[in-house]
Amino acid sequence: MQCRRNRSKYLGTPLLGLLLSAAVAFGGPHLADSPPAHAQGTGDTSLVRELAERLLAAQYPGQSSPPAQLLPGQLPNGLPLDIPVAPGGRLLGSMVRPAAGQAPATTIVVLDAPGDLAQAFNYYQRAFQDQGWTAPPSGGAPVAPLGGFVTTQTSNTTFCHGDAWAMLGVTPLTAGVNDVRITLNSTPGPCTPPVPPPSVPPGPPGANLIPRLQPPDGVTLQPGGSPSPIGGPGGWSSQAVALTDKSPGELEAFFAQQLQAAGWARTAGQVDGPVAWSLWQVPGDDGWQGFLVVLNGPGQNRRLLSVRVDSAPASPGSVDRGTSSGRPCIMIYPPPPGC
Repeated sequence: MQCRRNRSKYLGTPLLGLLLSAAVAFGGPHLADSPPAHAQGTGDTSLVRELAERLLAAQYPGQSSPPAQLLPGQLPNGLPLDIPVAPGGRLLGSMVRPAAGQAPATTIVVLDAPGDLAQAFNYYQRAFQDQGWTAPPSGGAPVAPLGGFVTTQTSNTTFCHGDAWAMLGVTPLTAGVNDVRITLNSTPGPCTPPVPPPSVPPGPPGANLIPRLQPPDGVTLQPGGSPSPIGGPGGWSSQAVALTDKSPGELEAFFAQQLQAAGWARTAGQVDGPVAWSLWQVPGDDGWQGFLVVLNGPGQNRRLLSVRVDSAPASPGSVDRGTSSGRPCIMIYPPPPGC
C-alpha cells in the first residue's frame, strides 16, 4: 500500500504540471485578458438595442426568425395608417418583425396618451375610422356582448382596411396616463369574410339578462373572473375588483341604479359595514332572480363585486338558494355574513 501511494504521488505531480501548462497555453492568457461580463459596454445604447432585438427573435432548434427591428421614437416607413400622437402624449417607438415562414410581417407601435382610458381609446378609434378603417365582418348574425361589469383594465378592438388589419389596445399605466398599442398585420386575418354558419347557437341561459355595468368616474375595474355559468345550467355571474376608496354601500347604490334602468326590481337589500347586497326580480316571465353584492377585499381600497342571475328550480331536487338569518346565501367567495 505504501509503495502504491508513493507511486501515485510521483506519477500525479508531472501530470498535474502538464495540465496546468496546457491551461496556461490554451486558456490562461485569454481568460486573464478578458474583462468581466458586467463591464462590457453597459452604457452603450446600441448594445441595448441589439440585445432587445436578439431577445425578440424567436429561436427554435434548426431555425430562427429574422431579428426584429426596434425604432425608438420613430414610426417605420410605408404604414397603411397615419398614426397621430394625442395632445400631451408621446410616441415611444415601434417594432417591426419581418415575415418568417407562415408568420406574416407585424408592426407594433407604442404610445402614451393622457386622460382616462375611455378618452384615449376614443381618440385613436376615431383616427382609424376617419381614415376608412372598419370593423371586421361578422359573417353571421351579430352577437350581443355578455352582460356584467365592464372592466377598465384594457380596451381593445380590431379594424380592417382592404387586406390589412390592425388591433388597437389601450391600458391604464398610472393616473392620467395610458399605454396605447397599435399592431398592424399584412395578412387578411379576421378581415376575410368568413362563411356564415348554418345557424347561430343560442347563448348560455341567463347570459343576456345582466346589463353591462359601467363603473363610476375615476374607478378602475379589474377582471375578477370571466363571466361564467353557476349553479348548473340555470345561472350566470360576473365578477370584478374595484380599486377605489368608495364604500361597499356607495358602489352597490351606483350599480343598483343601472340595474333599475334595465328593468330590474329590487326586492330586498342591506348595507352591513364591509358588505352591501341586494336581491332583485329580473324582468321576464321565467322567474329569474338577481343578486348584487359588494364587499371589502383584501388589501387597501379593493372592493369585490359580484352580480348573478338564477332561474327557478326545475324540480324539487334542485339546489335551494334560500336564506340564513334573513340574508341571501348565494355561493360567492367570501360569503356574506350569516351564510
